[in-house]
Amino acid sequence: MSLSSRLRRLIWLIPLGIVLAAISGYIGAIVLPQAIAVWVALLFLKAITMQASGFFVVLAGPALHGLLWCWPVTCVALPLASLAVRSPHASTPLVFLALGAVAGAVIVYVGAANGYNGVNPNDAGWFALAGAIANAASGLVFGLVLRRPNRDS
Repeated sequence: MSLSSRLRRLIWLIPLGIVLAAISGYIGAIVLPQAIAVWVALLFLKAITMQASGFFVVLAGPALHGLLWCWPVTCVALPLASLAVRSPHASTPLVFLALGAVAGAVIVYVGAANGYNGVNPNDAGWFALAGAIANAASGLVFGLVLRRPNRDS
């Protein structure tokens, strides 16, 4: 695979990483039961009080947190790792799943342990678990995208 086709692939994977970072917020929120309960309660409250703008702001909350926490993995680590893949094999999605889980857990744990975004450092383990699961899902999608049939040949 030539350098130009790798860079072309990188240019397509960075926007994918941005979208996956937003979706990762919803996946990671599933792991944090208190966060999902508060989010659903706020959605319900905004819906029954007929506050449409507030409803959409609350609806976008997990996506914004996903963008804050997951962008180093989905927009930097996974696209750069895709440059190292010359010809994807059947195991590529699993390799990227593992890479996303490990990188997500480490990055989110370090951020949460240092109080990033107002997080209590005592909750760093839960945030690391949420980051690992959310970024593992993103890594799996990256691996599946790389596994698609090559259209250049």
